[in-house]
Amino acid sequence: MEIEATEIEVWNRKQVVDVTKAHHKKNKSREIWQRDFKCDKFGRTQSNWGLTDEDRVRTQRTTGKFGCRMKIRLEALEPNNTGGQWK
Repeated sequence: MEIEATEIEVWNRKQVVDVTKAHHKKNKSREIWQRDFKCDKFGRTQSNWGLTDEDRVRTQRTTGKFGCRMKIRLEALEPNNTGGQWK
């Protein structure tokens, strides 16, 4: 999995947006068998506390999110054998 992560980092340097580590899953041996990489602009802003845009007070705060849906999932073919093949 380290090789794929390195390839993603090389790709990041060539692009405008960045890819960050998102979620992961571990097996009983506490080895990561699934890892998600997402665009750092992934998703939209959250509407916390049920506020509308008119009610919300945002003083000098902006978000860089623009709804990017790019996600890469690396997953071991066998969750208990993380040294094996990944897809």
